[in-house]
Amino acid sequence: MNKNYLLAPNFKIKLFGDVSERFLLHKIKSFHEAIEWIHQLPYGRNTNRADYLSIFDEFRGTCSTKHAILAALANEHHQDVQLKMVICKLDQNVDKTVGKLLLQLKVPYFPEAHCYIKCN
Repeated sequence: MNKNYLLAPNFKIKLFGDVSERFLLHKIKSFHEAIEWIHQLPYGRNTNRADYLSIFDEFRGTCSTKHAILAALANEHHQDVQLKMVICKLDQNVDKTVGKLLLQLKVPYFPEAHCYIKCN
């Protein structure tokens, strides 16, 4: 795992809201532990994409739901963590599996949305 998360603030999780309650129920006590726990969850679309708390029921998530839950946790603790989104070009250099489809559709890339959190 990339250790860039060590640059994020590390705070003790306290019971400030629904998000912190769910992490505490899973015995996750710090923001860095939350990041590690979220990172190890498999990638997969949640049944309700608008409900990032579904990660705790389905034990999976996308970049959107995984980063949204971390941003919400940080915001409950009044930390300066922001949810961001970028649009990237997804081509065969990024993902070899799309090369055949790109050729069939005669397009050089697909636009791909990606979410992440920004600290400080």
